[in-house]
Amino acid sequence: MSIGVSRGYEPGRTLLFLPNDDIGSKHAGLAEDESLPLELRDASRMLNEAEQLLSVDEGDQASRIAEEAQALFSKHADSQGISDCMRIRMCGLGMFEERVEAVKIGEEHLKDVMAAGSKEQEGAVLQSLSEVAAFRMGLDSRIQSIKWGEQAVEVYQQLENKKLEGYAHLAIASASTQRGVKAHQRKHYLRAIKALKAALELFGDCDDSDIVARGGEARALHGLASAYGRLEDFRKAVTYSREAAAIWQGLGLRRQEG
Repeated sequence: MSIGVSRGYEPGRTLLFLPNDDIGSKHAGLAEDESLPLELRDASRMLNEAEQLLSVDEGDQASRIAEEAQALFSKHADSQGISDCMRIRMCGLGMFEERVEAVKIGEEHLKDVMAAGSKEQEGAVLQSLSEVAAFRMGLDSRIQSIKWGEQAVEVYQQLENKKLEGYAHLAIASASTQRGVKAHQRKHYLRAIKALKAALELFGDCDDSDIVARGGEARALHGLASAYGRLEDFRKAVTYSREAAAIWQGLGLRRQEG
């Protein structure tokens, strides 16, 4: 069983990210809500389509459709719709290796949501910024990624949202692991392990029926397998890898197991 220690492997590049299933399912429902204006229903339909494209690695097309949906949400001053579109756009751009553009629009959106005082949306964009900046953007961006992740943790602590706080710790772990990969320094893997264990504890406090939290638990275990593998503690790496696979199997998400 692979534990993610092969040469050139980028641990957590996608696996440690916050999934976007909730955005897709929410907007699938809103698209059928006849009490909403037609344009908002169309925007939700488009955003659901964009999330589905993102789930099959069509990041370029997903980002383009989400941008079109965002224009419709903007016409109706729907701040949550705009925030959801920004999440899909940034994820899509990151998948398409347009990370500089993703960070640019994310930083602009962060200013807007902070001015509006929306903590939920602030946490969401900080999460996206942290995830996007962790990979293939150089040392300064990886350091900034960790800072954005830490800010997201603070926001979610204020909101008392343990699940999203857990995912913010996963973003920190992603960037820390990447620093370890690039710098070949043990301290960065230890920092990742600290964040992953914090995430694991937070997910453990969530309801057992929360699939996103259970998926987060599996992601944290996968990250621990990767980090301990890099530290050549293969006994722990294999143990965590098996625990992660067991959760994936229990959730019926076999694609994630290896």
